[in-house]
Amino acid sequence: MSRFNIQTDEAEILLFLEKSQNLREVGECLGKDVSVISRRLQGLSLKTPFLVKQDNQWRLTAAGRKFNDWTRRAIQEQDSLLKLQNKFIIATTREFSNLVMAPAINWWDKQFDHYEIMTTDEGIESLILKGSADFGFDCGTPYSPLIAF
Repeated sequence: MSRFNIQTDEAEILLFLEKSQNLREVGECLGKDVSVISRRLQGLSLKTPFLVKQDNQWRLTAAGRKFNDWTRRAIQEQDSLLKLQNKFIIATTREFSNLVMAPAINWWDKQFDHYEIMTTDEGIESLILKGSADFGFDCGTPYSPLIAF
């Protein structure tokens, strides 16, 4: 397997090059001058087998298209993981939930795609230690040294 030292903005240029008619269009999409795009493509052509210049235009090779396919899959996987990371469970006591969490529910809704608030009449430590909750709010002193506030 070959390895190439490619920066994320270079991968982005390759993705836009595949969909664009010319370098001006790539530059407009990325908010960069055509000369900057041209220099980056020249550099990429020297360090990867992803580009060739044909009829005075940059073209992706089969390896370049394969790299773009890999890049798109990686972006989709990262998007999926980031969406999963937005889901979390907050453990809290009923009283704390009623007095603090509930009045701030609009703020929570704006910050996260998905979250759950788990309330309990007992301490929240066991929920966190068992993995039933990701973190918690409690006003009491922890019983377990495994809990860090």
